[in-house]
Amino acid sequence: MTIALAAALAIALIVITRLVHAHRASLEYQRQTDPLTGLPNRAGFEAIVEDRITSDIPFSIVWLDLDGFRRVNELHGHASGDLLLAQVGPRIQRCVRSGDTVARFGGAQFLVLLLGHESAPGITSRILNSVSASAGISRYPNDAETAAELLLL
Repeated sequence: MTIALAAALAIALIVITRLVHAHRASLEYQRQTDPLTGLPNRAGFEAIVEDRITSDIPFSIVWLDLDGFRRVNELHGHASGDLLLAQVGPRIQRCVRSGDTVARFGGAQFLVLLLGHESAPGITSRILNSVSASAGISRYPNDAETAAELLLL
């Protein structure tokens, strides 16, 4: 094998390796991201919660279930419902701090991971002034000690 051929093969191998890594990263992003909102989905949020539990830092999870969402789909169709979901995510994000996480958990459910406990009621109130939803708050480690328990509350 000539030096030129060996160099070309080495470069090709490097390019292929980078493409494979980029493809895997893209697949992982798609697996953990809601396509309508660009927010973390259930799998992405669970991974974030697991990571926070590992770091043993107290946090709160705000559960949000949009009011009247089923009616929007029934009256105006699923395309309108999808448009509404895409608009709700940014509205919620404007109510939280940097470092907090907003996710679409599925259907008309959004979850917000807030660092600490003290700010949860105030931020939840701010969110509810921005979107019409039912809300609940769970706290780590006060209410549960595992991601599965927290996400069942």
